Amino acid sequence: AQGAAAGAAQVACLSLVARAVPLAARGRAFAIVSGAELAGIAVGPMLGTAVGIAHMGTLFVVSAAAALAACIPVLLSRAASVDLTPHPDAALARLPRRGVAGRALTGVLLVAVIGGVLTGVYEACWSLLMDARGATDAQIGLSWTLFAVPFAIIAPFGGWLADRQDRRVLVMVGLLSGSVFAGLYPFLPSVGWLIGLGMVESVGFVFAVPAAQSLLTEHVPDEAAGRAQGLFTALQTAALELLRADGAQ
Repeated sequence: AQGAAAGAAQVACLSLVARAVPLAARGRAFAIVSGAELAGIAVGPMLGTAVGIAHMGTLFVVSAAAALAACIPVLLSRAASVDLTPHPDAALARLPRRGVAGRALTGVLLVAVIGGVLTGVYEACWSLLMDARGATDAQIGLSWTLFAVPFAIIAPFGGWLADRQDRRVLVMVGLLSGSVFAGLYPFLPSVGWLIGLGMVESVGFVFAVPAAQSLLTEHVPDEAAGRAQGLFTALQTAALELLRADGAQ
């Protein structure tokens, strides 16, 4: 139930950005969203390490309170009568299947699958790899934090580039960078190298996320933005969970 609600909220959030922000500034807007998500990931592992298993329930309660607090800006925008009502023809809008727009949509959806695979590999195997190299719990938590911090810091610059450069090139650079690092990590015996290169990897990956989201909305009618974001998120999550389940086995 929580997963269904989280998926719906994520799709609604990204669709809201696509509807409210002009195309020329969407790279920066999507970068702010992804940077904020990674900022939360930067805090979470270290908090979990500091709190420990005995007080994990408190951490869940605090996280729930923070999630409720995040709803306040959305409620304030509704109170201010911000016009974000759906287009009257939204129910009739279709996702492009042919031509340049269709090929772009197919490419971005393939990016979603690849991104989900890479994320699933890390979520399933990274902590196990660190443990196999002799890392402590604190070092494992630190590795997640030090991946997220550079991403959150550089995200605005990645969004700025997505608004000014060829988004396709930025997406390819980010995916190739992630693939190279994923293939390299198993051969590194040092915990220090794993943590350090994780920080470097996040710098390359930060360019792909806002560029891919902007590319998606660039070639999809605004009336169908929600369906495009839903398809993107569904494919990414399906690939992520498939790899996570395989890693658990």
